Amino acid sequence: MRSDTSAGPGSSRPRDPAGEIRRAKSQDVTAIQRLVADAYAHYPSRIGIRPLPMDDDYGRRVARGQAYVVAGEEIGGLIVLVGEEGYLLRRGADAQPASRTPC
Repeated sequence: MRSDTSAGPGSSRPRDPAGEIRRAKSQDVTAIQRLVADAYAHYPSRIGIRPLPMDDDYGRRVARGQAYVVAGEEIGGLIVLVGEEGYLLRRGADAQPASRTPC
């Protein structure tokens, strides 16, 4: 993969090789559901229940403009932001397991 230093013609913003952060589109919903399922797959056996993000309605989140993705060749990350009066609530943040770095 070549290394570009710009996000496009006339842009001075560096291009991230992992992709761009953008508002999710309706065609992203299946990839988002797959990402979340992969990200949380190990939790039910460990904690005995499915974590709430596994059962969220991502079609609704996308339609309401609450879901943002890191999108390159595929969806590599997700964050759900819900605006409430006086604050912004982060409902979830997930990344493809291969994209995560150890803490």
